[in-house]
Amino acid sequence: MENGWKLVVILVLAAVAGVLLRHRFLTGDAPLRHWFDTRVAPLGGKLFTAFCFLTLAAWIALWAVASPEERARLPGEFQKVLRSMEWGQKDKPGAAVPETVTPPPAPPVHGPGPETPK
Repeated sequence: MENGWKLVVILVLAAVAGVLLRHRFLTGDAPLRHWFDTRVAPLGGKLFTAFCFLTLAAWIALWAVASPEERARLPGEFQKVLRSMEWGQKDKPGAAVPETVTPPPAPPVHGPGPETPK
């Protein structure tokens, strides 16, 4: 990592330049700040709300036109993702291994069990 110090210097200079430019353009008296507050800010909230409602409408429409098999497949896909994350956690060194739980014995299939009165 012989050029690592150059990356650190560039990142520090970029951070300082960003702070200076932000202070210059976004202070209360800056013309850019005045333009943003008068033209973009009032419309921004409405655009964000419209975007959220349109996204929700698109998801509802996709769900409505999907076949029952496709609708039922989604929980299975989520379970696959969760299982893959669990396997990833098990592969990490030093990860705790979950204890196995033994299930209780199953009741007899035919006839009453020993606990059932006759």
